[in-house]
Amino acid sequence: EIDIQRGEILRAGARIELTPKEFDLAVVLFRNGEGPDSRLMGFTIQHGSGDYDGSGGAVSCDAYGPVASPYLADCIIERSNTDFLEVGSGAAGLHGNATLERCVLRQNNTFHFAGGAAEGVLTMLQCVVEDNWSCDGGGGLRLLPGSFVQDCVIQRNSTGPCGYHGVEYHSFGGGIRADSGPVEIVGCVLRDNWVDEYPEAGEPGGCFGFNFGGGLSAGAGVTLRRCTILGNRAENCGQVGGILGSPTLVDSIVSGNEDAPGYYAAQSSFRFSDVQGGAAGPGSFDAAPLFLDPSGGDLRLHEGSPCIDAGDPTSALDADGTRADLGAFPHPFAPVPLTVAWHEGATLRAQDP
Repeated sequence: EIDIQRGEILRAGARIELTPKEFDLAVVLFRNGEGPDSRLMGFTIQHGSGDYDGSGGAVSCDAYGPVASPYLADCIIERSNTDFLEVGSGAAGLHGNATLERCVLRQNNTFHFAGGAAEGVLTMLQCVVEDNWSCDGGGGLRLLPGSFVQDCVIQRNSTGPCGYHGVEYHSFGGGIRADSGPVEIVGCVLRDNWVDEYPEAGEPGGCFGFNFGGGLSAGAGVTLRRCTILGNRAENCGQVGGILGSPTLVDSIVSGNEDAPGYYAAQSSFRFSDVQGGAAGPGSFDAAPLFLDPSGGDLRLHEGSPCIDAGDPTSALDADGTRADLGAFPHPFAPVPLTVAWHEGATLRAQDP
């Protein structure tokens, strides 16, 4: 367990790891109201399970008092768990008001009342959030008012089903849950996230339909700009594969999600966006976005896509000086999207050392 104090900077290429089931501890602590001058950079942090002195499984920035707001860069936070009935509470990956840049949060799971990968007033830049799970919402992220997320990939996260003593909890937002704003999500990809709910035995039809929002569950004051929301779904008795709620959606693409036909038709807050089934907001339309290779994860726009130069005329121009394109990757100057984060695979050795 490492307790990082005010103004302390840790730089390394090492792993901070707990042997599974050996300890019930958060791995890294920021529990004295630390600010962004306390920094953790270049670490892999694994197998945290939290404790009862604060919130957070792997990285804890909250000791039930002042919430810390440290800076983390180039870190991997993975394979951590929280369960307040057995070990610690809060988000399994990171809990607090941190800034994360170029970080990967993956394979973290939380049971009861928290986000899977991270929860708090978060600033996230160029991060990947993948393969996380939460019992009742925010399988990837649970964003509190004041959060800002930009140029991130949120993929294959899920929420539900879960319950306790025969009571099933309502689960919202497989990828992201943001109950109220202000929250800004800019230039992000939300793909292949889902919400799940088991059929109820002995009930007519077998479904209560408690769980909603495979990609995103958003309350008032949540804004998405230049986002691509693709292929999110609702499993079993889950409802709404794409977006639950009425966030402000501008210059974005909503395509191929598991939603009822015309589900977004009345959404007047969806503006200048390509929305499956159409939307009522100005400038919105329904057309195939023509991605380069969606099955391979390349969500850049193909030449001739109707999403090119179709953005809000008041939005900032693209890098080529033309009207804004829709989605996370403007044409033709967008980089290849980062859809698969660091996964250790092989050791490369020179033929002649």
